Amino acid sequence: MQTRYTIVGTVTRGERYGTTLGYPTANLSVTALDDVERGVYAGTAVREKSGATYRAGIVIGAQGTNPPKVEAHLLDFSGDLYGETLTLHLVERLREIRSYANAEDLKRDIADDLKKIATRNL
Repeated sequence: MQTRYTIVGTVTRGERYGTTLGYPTANLSVTALDDVERGVYAGTAVREKSGATYRAGIVIGAQGTNPPKVEAHLLDFSGDLYGETLTLHLVERLREIRSYANAEDLKRDIADDLKKIATRNL
């Protein structure tokens, strides 16, 4: 699949909400995002330090933030990425950003998104 958009940023500390849900994310500090539609994407994340590439669930969202908040959950990765530079390649937009009445509904959608990403040819 063809990369639709590339984002480069430094991993910073977030609110750790993804971690409490069981899906830790790398929050990227970016200064601008032109022409990127908010949503959930299938893509890849490349660590500048090691060159390692991971499938990733990438969220361009958080309504009302400018630039939009950028988060990535790296499949098959555990560890500390704080301060590292990541390059995210957005390959396929999976869905729009949604509001959730409870954490269980959000966790169910995240699990569904990650299943889709795991089967994509990225």
